[in-house]
Parts: sequence; C-alpha cells; structure tokens
Amino acid sequence: MKKIKLLSFVFLIALLTSCSSDDGNGDNSGPFTQFFEHSFEGQEINITQWQAVKSENNLEVLGTSPDGSSISVSFNKFGNVNDISTTPAISSSDPWMFSYYNYSSNYIDFELVSIDEVNKRVEVNYSGKVYEDAYNITSSFSTIEGSFHVNYVEATPQLSGLQFTAKLQSQDWHSVKSVTSRTGSGLNDYSLQHASDDEYVLSLKFNHETTNEGVYNFSSSAESNKVVLLKYNTTSHEYIEYECAGTLDLTEKTSLGFFYLVEGTFSFTATNPDDNTQIQVTNGVFKDIYTY
Repeated sequence: MKKIKLLSFVFLIALLTSCSSDDGNGDNSGPFTQFFEHSFEGQEINITQWQAVKSENNLEVLGTSPDGSSISVSFNKFGNVNDISTTPAISSSDPWMFSYYNYSSNYIDFELVSIDEVNKRVEVNYSGKVYEDAYNITSSFSTIEGSFHVNYVEATPQLSGLQFTAKLQSQDWHSVKSVTSRTGSGLNDYSLQHASDDEYVLSLKFNHETTNEGVYNFSSSAESNKVVLLKYNTTSHEYIEYECAGTLDLTEKTSLGFFYLVEGTFSFTATNPDDNTQIQVTNGVFKDIYTY
C-alpha cells in the first residue's frame, strides 16, 4: 500500500493579485452593521480593525486587536476553508497558531453563512482548535471561536481563471489550497497537489520536458501524465494514494517567463488499494501554474 504525506503549502493569492480601486465601502445598499467577534482560549479578543479581500473565488479576512493580536481566515466562496491562523499580542512570546492543514474541516468548524457578491459582504462562523504546527496534529493547540459579517474589497488577479475542480461521485469538489513538488529521481517530474478542506487531494503528475499538449489515457502503472486521488487517513495521519485509470487532456502548456501555465480536463476511476472500493472522478477542469 502506497502512502504519501501532503507537503507544505504556499498560498499564491498574495503573489497573483493586486488590489483594485474599489474600497468595498461604496454602494452597500440597505442598513448594515459590520462586526467581528473573536475569542482565544475562552477569552474575548477586542477586534477593532478588519480587512477583507476577495479575488475571484477566494477570500481572506484579517481582524486585528489594539494589542497587535490578530485572526486571519481564508476560504473560498463555495464554503471550503483554507486556513485559520492567529498571532499573539506584540508584547507576547506566544507562538503563531494555525488550523490543521490536512482534512481541515475534520478538525475545525467553519461555516460560510452568506456571501453577497452584489454588495460585497460576507458572513462566517468558526470554532475549534489551532495548532502550533499546522502539519503536526500532536503539536500544542489552543481553542478559538468567532464570527464576522463584514464588507470586502475586490482584487484583480494578474492571471485570471486559475482553478482545479471536479466532481467526486457526482458531488462538486473545489480546490482551496495547493502545493507543487518535484517527484522521482529527476528534476523534471512534477506533482501539482490540490486539496479542498475534506479528506481528498487531487494530484496532477507530469514531466516538464516530455509532457506536451495532447490526450493521455493512463493506468495506475503510469509514472506521469495522469491525475490521481489521495485520501487522508485520520488514524495514521497519512495519505493513501488510490489506483487510478482514466484520461488526461492537456490543452495548453505555455511559458509565462518565471512560470509555466498548464490547462486541461480529466476524468478517471479511483480504486482504494485496501478494499477495492471505487470513486468516480468526472468533469475535472484545471488551470494551474508552476515554476521551473
């Protein structure tokens, strides 16, 4: 049985977005009182300032207290949480804390109550544990709870339309975070891993030098030119890679200077190597970038 741990993740939204001139406080029709409530270890934190940004499908909200402590919540408009993190007061030596990266929704409660894309408002509830190490479930943790209903501003991405979506057993699945890694013995083998806040990860595997635009019919024995499904095991805290067979259609591979753009579609059948249960992955669509 092959198991893979998910690697570290660097969120690209800050790199790929630039703020628009819209300040988010313009034509917000009707009466509306913003608020941001937050508690840490049962103690209420006085959040007096906040900023909220939406870039296409992704949002990030930052609340700050006068003592410098803060809470940051990033998520997508489909209700999938990416990360919730806290910083201590400026005078404190306490560590930064983070929601658990893998299968996030199993370890922290996140509710997207509403999003108003006309008036640019978003409402969220959250509660649960944040950890000193986002990738170590046994690290020290603290409890948080809060809610906010705030205006957000729009940010225009320098590269629009980035996505990694599919249907898993006919249910919509949206990536909310990703990591790029080199695999194998060479420097040209890549894995673009995309995670939602559930237990699943979809990984696009290809070779930078030999993978070109075209249709690839792959089996579980293929080393590259394929998409695979991984599932998080809450007992071992590792990922199990399913045996996958299907079709990858790479419709674009373009150099953007420092980045490469890959775009296409996929569908496949994923088989659990432990019990032979299957998951149908259909309607896969991706537009992604990587560095070389």
